[in-house]
This record gives sequence, C-alpha cells and structure tokens, in this order.
Amino acid sequence: MNVKIKLVVVSIDYQTKDPVYLVSDESDIIGGDLQDYNVLHVLKEYLRSYLDTNIDWISIRLVDVVSNLDHLEIIYACQIPNVISVKHGKWMKIAEIQDEKIKEFVFKVIRKVLSN
Repeated sequence: MNVKIKLVVVSIDYQTKDPVYLVSDESDIIGGDLQDYNVLHVLKEYLRSYLDTNIDWISIRLVDVVSNLDHLEIIYACQIPNVISVKHGKWMKIAEIQDEKIKEFVFKVIRKVLSN
C-alpha cells in the first residue's frame, strides 16, 4: 500500500484577515511518500525545511485520513503566525488555487484548523 503524508501549514494574513497556507516552490501542498514510520519526525523535517524558526513550539495535529484499496493519505495541519520567514515556498490564498478539488480540500482543512 502506498502511504502519502500531507502537511497543511495555515496562517492568517494580518493585513487582509484572509487565511493563507504554505505551499512548496512549485505551489504544491507540502508532503510526499511516507518512508519513515516516525510520522512526527517526518512532519518536523518538513517544517524545518520550509520555516526559518525553531519548530519545537508548533503543534501539529491529525486532520484526516483518506484511503482506498491501494492508497492511504494522512493529512496533518498546524497554525503559525505568518510573520515567520519561510526558507522555501510561499503563502497562498484559497482564491489563488486553480484546481477546484484542491481548493475544496484546503478550505476544509483550514476551517478545521481555525475552528479550534
């Protein structure tokens, strides 16, 4: 079974009050194939590679698990202030997403993160 992991890093743009999320340099959601069974270690490595800050204070939570017969996708999310500098990637607004399925997915994750 193929196991993928995604990490949606959410923030609020304090100028526009809009939710934004961190994407890779290619505008993809952060994640990949899960090669290591220590999921927290993998998630923290993603954060270390994208954010220019000490990541120990960031609370990562499980948001969803999506599966079918040959594929499992584990989705995590966290919320950070968008004043933190990013080493790689960029902040993106939901309105900037072209693919409707991805837009719906990100909207649901952001809503779950901001509701707590």
